[in-house]
Amino acid sequence: FPVRLVDAEGQTIFQAPLMTSENWMTEDYIGFEASFYYQTTATEGTLILENANASGLPENAKQVSLDVTLNLCDSETMKQYQKQKVEAYVRAHISTLSPVEPVLGGTWYVTTVVFLEDSKVSVTYEDGHIEESFDASYSVDAIGNVFVEVLSPV
Repeated sequence: FPVRLVDAEGQTIFQAPLMTSENWMTEDYIGFEASFYYQTTATEGTLILENANASGLPENAKQVSLDVTLNLCDSETMKQYQKQKVEAYVRAHISTLSPVEPVLGGTWYVTTVVFLEDSKVSVTYEDGHIEESFDASYSVDAIGNVFVEVLSPV
């Protein structure tokens, strides 16, 4: 179900679906656990939990709001989070990021991702026949969306 974290002014700091590994087809309460990484200087906010209202009908919409105190993470923790997001994105999207087509019906898979300075990354990948690589710049926005721009093949 959707979850949003907003600051005292109502600005969205973080938004994502929340998942559970438990059986959600019950009327009983079930457990959820998540870590949110966000970029803000706010120390207080509101966590808004909404039902997944597939019908879109207002009478079926429900939400619970909880006042929360925000813990600020150190910059190294944020850097590690961003690197994990970028690496996962590169691995999932290598076919569209690659400026080169795979050969003989192959499929690209990433072999190495090396993080460089200034929000840049070097990626090596292959399809079982040939190996390619490129450098790219990356950014991760405040709600965790990843943006990668291929700069040049290496």
